[in-house]
Amino acid sequence: MFQAIYNVHLKDRLRSKRVKSRFEPSRISNPYFTIAARQRADQLIGITNLFILATAALATVIPRESPDFAQIHKSIDELNSSFASLSADIKNFNATAILSDLQNACSVIHQGGSDVASFNKTVSENEALVITYYIRNAMQPAIDETILDLRKAKARLNRAGVLEDVAQKLEELRNFVVALGAALLSKTPESKKSDAQEVLDGIVASLKDAVAALKS
Repeated sequence: MFQAIYNVHLKDRLRSKRVKSRFEPSRISNPYFTIAARQRADQLIGITNLFILATAALATVIPRESPDFAQIHKSIDELNSSFASLSADIKNFNATAILSDLQNACSVIHQGGSDVASFNKTVSENEALVITYYIRNAMQPAIDETILDLRKAKARLNRAGVLEDVAQKLEELRNFVVALGAALLSKTPESKKSDAQEVLDGIVASLKDAVAALKS
């Protein structure tokens, strides 16, 4: 598993190729199956495989029952839950709940930063690799999708009178992510810091762009 993760990590991509049976009829003959649809399907399969591999790797290398890393799993679970709730409330458009979800995410990340800062050990290269891989391929796609949905809801947020508040909460969230990132980097081996920084920079950039879009 580690070699597979390492190879994907270096190339920064994972290609999920389905082997086609020679007995399978060509889908090109189906007028309703477009190239764009096939690309979306392949992309979804790739994202799903990345999520499964990243989750399995995290559980294998950093067991939940490990006293040293129990807080990491707790923070990851809470953050995933926060963004899942936010995503659902954006899709169902509950303006009050959206603000509450953003506040909850801020609290989770702030607490996570404090917990990591007080962590009394530096993670190993393997542990750092897996945590970075998990954030990049399991958490970041979900966060990016949620932020995109929030940007698309700008007009509705404005009509609900909460656009300015949402933009402010996103700004706070970005600042907490920066602080969490600094704490994480302080516990990361030198050999893995550039990779971790790249992932964190991507999340921060997405939040920064979203704030700018909502305020424009």
